This record gives sequence, C-alpha cells and structure tokens, in this order.
Amino acid sequence: MNIADDRLKYVLILLLAGLQVGGIVMVFINLRIAMFLFIGYGLALILLILLMVWERREEKREELNYDDCDY
Repeated sequence: MNIADDRLKYVLILLLAGLQVGGIVMVFINLRIAMFLFIGYGLALILLILLMVWERREEKREELNYDDCDY
C-alpha cells in the first residue's frame, strides 16, 4: 500500500512491544501505572487490527476490479 501505512504499522508494533513489556515490569513496581500501560496496549492493538482489516479490504476491492478484465 502506502509507505506511511507501513511506517504506522511498524510504529504500532514497536509501541505494542514496549507497552506490553513495560506493563509486565510495572505490575511488580506500581499497579496503577501498569493498568494504564495495559489499557494503552489494548487500544494500540485494536488500532493495529483495524488498520490491517482496512488495508485488506482495500486490497480485496482492487482485486475485484481486476477480475472484470476480458481476455
């Protein structure tokens, strides 16, 4: 798709990894901060899934346009 979409996906994946590790570490230090980190993790995960679903629908729409070709 687009380079910006790919960069956004990579940033979200890095954010997910950081929030997950940070949340696990903070469970032992401060439970309130850990809770906020896991909420952020959930929101970032939902955003990444929605972005991938939206991208797949765009690809599917493009594939349907190519199927109408006559040979």
